[in-house]
Amino acid sequence: MVTRLEEQITKRVVDSREAIGLSRKEVASMLNLEEQSYGHYERGRSAFTVDQLFQLSRILGKPITYFLGVSDKLAPDEEEALHLYRSLTQERSRQLAIRTLRLYVDDERLLANGESSGDGSR
Repeated sequence: MVTRLEEQITKRVVDSREAIGLSRKEVASMLNLEEQSYGHYERGRSAFTVDQLFQLSRILGKPITYFLGVSDKLAPDEEEALHLYRSLTQERSRQLAIRTLRLYVDDERLLANGESSGDGSR
Protein backbone atom coordinates (compact mmCIF):
# COMPACT_ATOMS: atom_id res chain seq x y z
CA MET A 1 0.00 0.00 0.00
CA VAL A 2 1.31 3.44 -0.94
CA THR A 3 1.34 6.11 1.78
CA ARG A 4 0.05 9.67 1.48
CA LEU A 5 3.64 10.98 1.29
CA GLU A 6 4.42 8.54 -1.49
CA GLU A 7 1.32 9.76 -3.36
CA GLN A 8 2.52 13.35 -3.00
CA ILE A 9 6.00 12.40 -4.21
CA THR A 10 4.49 10.65 -7.24
CA LYS A 11 2.34 13.69 -8.07
CA ARG A 12 5.37 15.98 -7.92
CA VAL A 13 7.36 13.60 -10.15
CA VAL A 14 4.56 13.43 -12.73
CA ASP A 15 4.03 17.22 -12.65
CA SER A 16 7.77 17.82 -13.08
CA ARG A 17 8.08 15.30 -15.90
CA GLU A 18 5.15 16.82 -17.76
CA ALA A 19 6.38 20.38 -17.17
CA ILE A 20 9.61 19.68 -19.05
CA GLY A 21 7.92 17.64 -21.74
CA LEU A 22 9.40 14.22 -21.07
CA SER A 23 7.36 11.11 -21.77
CA ARG A 24 7.01 8.20 -19.37
CA LYS A 25 9.01 6.13 -21.81
CA GLU A 26 11.91 8.63 -21.79
CA VAL A 27 12.06 8.81 -17.99
CA ALA A 28 11.74 5.03 -17.71
CA SER A 29 14.69 4.63 -20.04
CA MET A 30 16.78 7.08 -17.99
CA LEU A 31 15.98 5.05 -14.86
CA ASN A 32 16.80 1.78 -16.66
CA LEU A 33 13.21 0.59 -16.28
CA GLU A 34 10.69 -0.80 -18.71
CA GLU A 35 7.96 1.70 -19.53
CA GLN A 36 5.33 -0.60 -18.00
CA SER A 37 7.31 -0.89 -14.74
CA TYR A 38 7.76 2.87 -14.57
CA GLY A 39 4.02 3.27 -15.13
CA HIS A 40 3.42 1.37 -11.89
CA TYR A 41 5.27 4.14 -10.05
CA GLU A 42 3.31 6.94 -11.69
CA ARG A 43 0.00 5.17 -11.09
CA GLY A 44 0.83 4.70 -7.39
CA ARG A 45 1.16 0.92 -7.44
CA SER A 46 4.80 1.14 -6.40
CA ALA A 47 6.80 3.72 -4.47
CA PHE A 48 10.02 5.28 -5.77
CA THR A 49 13.17 4.22 -3.96
CA VAL A 50 15.56 6.78 -2.48
CA ASP A 51 18.04 6.03 -5.27
CA GLN A 52 15.34 6.61 -7.88
CA LEU A 53 14.43 9.93 -6.26
CA PHE A 54 18.05 11.06 -6.52
CA GLN A 55 18.10 10.04 -10.18
CA LEU A 56 14.78 11.80 -10.80
CA SER A 57 16.16 14.90 -9.11
CA ARG A 58 18.92 15.05 -11.72
CA ILE A 59 16.67 14.08 -14.64
CA LEU A 60 13.88 16.52 -13.81
CA GLY A 61 16.08 19.35 -12.54
CA LYS A 62 14.48 19.59 -9.10
CA PRO A 63 16.09 19.27 -5.68
CA ILE A 64 15.15 16.05 -3.93
CA THR A 65 13.58 18.17 -1.18
CA TYR A 66 10.98 19.32 -3.74
CA PHE A 67 9.72 15.76 -4.21
CA LEU A 68 9.61 15.26 -0.43
CA GLY A 69 7.68 18.49 0.04
CA VAL A 70 10.40 20.12 2.09
CA SER A 71 11.04 23.78 1.41
CA ASP A 72 14.65 24.65 0.81
CA LYS A 73 13.98 28.37 0.46
CA LEU A 74 15.85 30.57 2.89
CA ALA A 75 14.45 33.72 4.43
CA PRO A 76 16.41 36.88 3.58
CA ASP A 77 18.12 36.97 6.99
CA GLU A 78 19.07 33.29 6.64
CA GLU A 79 20.55 33.99 3.20
CA GLU A 80 22.54 36.87 4.67
CA ALA A 81 23.83 34.75 7.56
CA LEU A 82 24.88 32.00 5.15
CA HIS A 83 26.54 34.51 2.82
CA LEU A 84 28.45 36.07 5.71
CA TYR A 85 29.52 32.67 7.02
CA ARG A 86 30.72 31.59 3.58
CA SER A 87 32.68 34.81 3.21
CA LEU A 88 34.82 33.88 6.22
CA THR A 89 38.08 32.59 4.80
CA GLN A 90 39.74 31.43 8.00
CA GLU A 91 38.64 28.11 9.50
CA ARG A 92 39.19 29.55 12.97
CA SER A 93 36.77 32.40 12.19
CA ARG A 94 34.16 29.92 10.96
CA GLN A 95 34.50 27.84 14.12
CA LEU A 96 34.14 30.96 16.27
CA ALA A 97 31.02 32.03 14.35
CA ILE A 98 29.42 28.62 14.90
CA ARG A 99 30.34 28.60 18.61
CA THR A 100 28.88 32.08 19.04
CA LEU A 101 25.65 31.09 17.31
CA ARG A 102 25.39 27.98 19.49
CA LEU A 103 25.74 30.15 22.60
CA TYR A 104 22.87 32.35 21.46
CA VAL A 105 20.70 29.30 20.72
CA ASP A 106 21.49 27.76 24.12
CA ASP A 107 20.75 31.08 25.83
CA GLU A 108 17.41 31.36 24.04
CA ARG A 109 16.46 27.82 25.10
CA LEU A 110 17.26 28.61 28.73
CA LEU A 111 15.17 31.78 28.61
CA ALA A 112 12.28 29.90 27.00
CA ASN A 113 12.39 27.46 29.93
CA GLY A 114 12.40 30.30 32.46
CA GLU A 115 16.02 29.70 33.46
CA SER A 116 18.77 32.26 33.80
CA SER A 117 21.35 32.44 31.04
CA GLY A 118 24.09 32.62 33.63
CA ASP A 119 25.70 35.75 32.23
CA GLY A 120 23.93 38.08 34.66
CA SER A 121 22.31 40.11 31.88
CA ARG A 122 18.81 38.71 32.38
